[in-house]
Amino acid sequence: MILLKSAIVIVFVALLVCLTGAYTFLMRDKDQETPRRRTWYSLTVRLLLTVLLMILLIYGVYSGQLVSQAPWGLS
Repeated sequence: MILLKSAIVIVFVALLVCLTGAYTFLMRDKDQETPRRRTWYSLTVRLLLTVLLMILLIYGVYSGQLVSQAPWGLS
């Protein structure tokens, strides 16, 4: 269970790093008419990491490793 939660945190941090990287690349290249390839690559990596995060979350819920602690949650 701790391995799944650690993987989720790592993927989420990687998402934030890719997002800030894409923003940095976009701001550095804003004088050009079209975005540079590195901005597109960074956003593509972010999309893939988002898909991976969703897969990890869905796996965690279906395997029972991630459960809701809310009092109104499903039991």
